[in-house]
Amino acid sequence: MKNYRHIIYAVLTIACLSSCKREKPKGKYSDITDGKNNTTQVKLSEVAKSSEYVKLTAPDSILLTDDLNVDFYDKFLLVWDRATQRAFLFDRLGKYLKTISRQGKGPGEYVYLSGVKVDQQKNLAFILDAAQQKVIKIDLTTESFQEIKIKIKPIDMYLLGDGRILLFTPSSGRKLILNSHIYIIDYNGKVLGEQNLPDVVDEQDYISRAQVYSFHNKQHIWQTTTDDIFELDAQDKLKTVDLLWDDKMMPYDGRNNKELKKKYIKQYLLLRSVFESDNYYMINAIYKQTRRNLLYNKKTKKCMNVTFKDRLLDVGLINDIDGGMPFWPTGQGSETVFYSIVNPIKFQEVVSNSYTQAFPFKDAVSHKKMELLLKGLKEDDNPIIQIVYMK
Repeated sequence: MKNYRHIIYAVLTIACLSSCKREKPKGKYSDITDGKNNTTQVKLSEVAKSSEYVKLTAPDSILLTDDLNVDFYDKFLLVWDRATQRAFLFDRLGKYLKTISRQGKGPGEYVYLSGVKVDQQKNLAFILDAAQQKVIKIDLTTESFQEIKIKIKPIDMYLLGDGRILLFTPSSGRKLILNSHIYIIDYNGKVLGEQNLPDVVDEQDYISRAQVYSFHNKQHIWQTTTDDIFELDAQDKLKTVDLLWDDKMMPYDGRNNKELKKKYIKQYLLLRSVFESDNYYMINAIYKQTRRNLLYNKKTKKCMNVTFKDRLLDVGLINDIDGGMPFWPTGQGSETVFYSIVNPIKFQEVVSNSYTQAFPFKDAVSHKKMELLLKGLKEDDNPIIQIVYMK
């Protein structure tokens, strides 16, 4: 009987969570509620100033997958292939410069590439190996290296400038282990500061996702166990700068529990990634087990679910700038630079389709460059980086 009462209580709790609307929060927040059901097409020129494509060319021995993370520097691109666990430098035109990753178990090598960054001014590369709890500092001129031991297992790394490194460990809530979420060290491994995210993320675990991105020269942090966007201020202290709110947002207990997530995913909204510019949030989400791509206008406070054409390309802003590939970001270089990784075959299929070609474009010069790129593509080419400069 006791177990039976527990079962009834659990069922009623889930039913209540399903039917009760969430109360609107107090203070600053961005209401994205209307977006999940407001499906529409949007032109790229409404959110962006310009776009360009960078075709990555490399020796035959280097075959890149589509699972790429890109960092943008003045003279080069840092390309991290998550699938193959390798990192490379390309020039801004996409020409291969050098490989900076060293996979293995020896000195200066990594078992698992958890993150990679470059200090352009000091010509240093940093490779995070969370499995071996170390950061490898590599001099890109001399190829010499130094191993920096760390006592945590971060899932992300960011260079703060002035010889400081931010290590982020949202995969471990305070109730699970004793280590802090935020560590700041210098280039020799000295701990300069550490702190935790707010209590709401105590249960963060390895099935959660997180992002660290630069916005207005400050680091912003977002993760799936909280709807808050945090900012690391000038004193290296965390503060909440915005809250993404929806009346059907997945309850917190379902974001770190596999069994509850299976139940909740059928009725709630779950955010998967957030990209932020001065004027927009571009959000990848799941609502009732269906993909949603939410565009939130910070000025008008309107949100919509962006679509393109099913079976050809299910999501994307109509590219009325150069008439090329519809755009939806897979990564963010800065508050003004968003990018997407495009497969050459998919590029040819989508751009050559009569549906895509029916949309007019505004920039004839960019269109001509896109057409030349399209004609020169081969099936075994490496991916293309589509770069969009936001308004």
